[in-house]
Amino acid sequence: MPMPTPLVKNAFFVLLAVHTFGLTSGLNCGAGRLRADDEVLQAVDELYQALDEDQDGAISFETLARAMGQKIEVAKFDARIMAMYAMFDPNFDKKVERSEFDKGQKALMDMQLDRSFGTDANGDNQLSRKEHALGIPDANGEKQENGFTARQNERFDAADTDGDGRITKAEIEGNLLDQLVETYQAMRLNHGLLRCDTNDDGDLELAEFAKLYEWDEDPASSAKAAFESYEPTEGKLTNRQAYTKHINANREQRYDIESRIKLLSLDRRIASATAGYYKLADKNSDGQLTEEENAAIRGQREADIPVFERLTNYDMDKDGLVGQEELRRGFRGLVYNFVNQTFPLDVNQDGNLSLKEYALSVPNASAADGSGYRENVTEGFKNFDRNADVLLSRQEYMLTIYPTIETGMCSLLAMASVFRSDANKDGLIQLAELQQAVEQSEDFTQEQIEALYAKWTTSEDSKGIQRAELLAALKEDTDSLRKLTHVFMPQ
Repeated sequence: MPMPTPLVKNAFFVLLAVHTFGLTSGLNCGAGRLRADDEVLQAVDELYQALDEDQDGAISFETLARAMGQKIEVAKFDARIMAMYAMFDPNFDKKVERSEFDKGQKALMDMQLDRSFGTDANGDNQLSRKEHALGIPDANGEKQENGFTARQNERFDAADTDGDGRITKAEIEGNLLDQLVETYQAMRLNHGLLRCDTNDDGDLELAEFAKLYEWDEDPASSAKAAFESYEPTEGKLTNRQAYTKHINANREQRYDIESRIKLLSLDRRIASATAGYYKLADKNSDGQLTEEENAAIRGQREADIPVFERLTNYDMDKDGLVGQEELRRGFRGLVYNFVNQTFPLDVNQDGNLSLKEYALSVPNASAADGSGYRENVTEGFKNFDRNADVLLSRQEYMLTIYPTIETGMCSLLAMASVFRSDANKDGLIQLAELQQAVEQSEDFTQEQIEALYAKWTTSEDSKGIQRAELLAALKEDTDSLRKLTHVFMPQ
């Protein structure tokens, strides 16, 4: 069986051949490559978190394969795939836990580094141009003046970062890690894109792909133009085409699609949390909530509910009732209004806001000559500027606001779910009741539950956790909120 060549993005060796620095000693990217350490760690963390959608600490091998554009079923794995499966899932339970994931990465990284130096004929731990070319056969390529093809020269020059005519192991590591960061980003994007595949056939039609463009000013035109840029086949974008597009995309293109995937994911989480909350708060089961029902489950008077959390703001038909879809549209309207009130300040009409344009949205933010921005304006700009390109897009605005809505809805769901364990209906949660509420989760130890109880019981003379206290605490305690949401969120 032919083996993959050095420094080539082979589908299976790149699948998880990322180096986890905490598990490996003695490996370094070399001078000028140290930045890869943080990038790889971030890339692998983001990929694992994205693939582990239910946050149970495990992912399936099929999920990994689909993220790289492969349509693979466990029953049809060939010997090579099964060998890799064994490397990442040694107990064959069809789940890849994070510890297995990290060990598999280290093994594949070491294997790939060893193979990269398989053509080191004189054993000096360096590759000359000739030795390197042995690992990149190019029979159909036209040889250049130095006797090697353009492809071979291009690969060698890219790997020889210091230009001394030799490739060292440190340079190989750095080059490979740079490629793997890009590959992991592409896998994450591919996985996110496949969330639009409603019929789960592994391909995307325009109607499915268009879900990513629902927030645009002209969704239909934007979606069609983007879809065609992927060069679909007979009206369908295959899994493999999407992966190839993401691998070759530039930073701006990747950020655009990633932003859209995040917005779609947030929108779905909000919808799921809303469904769970309605199930608990809708006492008459009519599929709609009144402000009275909303206040009751929150343990607050209607007047004490923060303005943007009052259902009356989302009651589009003013009938005193708010359904789930009505609330969803209201949330979107809130975001749209915020963005639309700000983007008329886009003076040069480039579709983005510069720091000067953004400052116009904050009264007295700058001096008459356009200088002297207040520190809070600059910090506010940085908070919105998620890709640090010193420009604010509509999507960046939305990505800053939507998580706040998601946190709010998840907090409501978690609070309402915990209070189902209020056995004596006294409006307070005792320690034993909190333990019962989270017993489904393996994320909390007894010690952690006791610590949370002490933290959430804010009054010294309090006999338990109050609803309003818990709701406020969850909005700040994002780690606990994530764990509780995993338990209570409808799947």
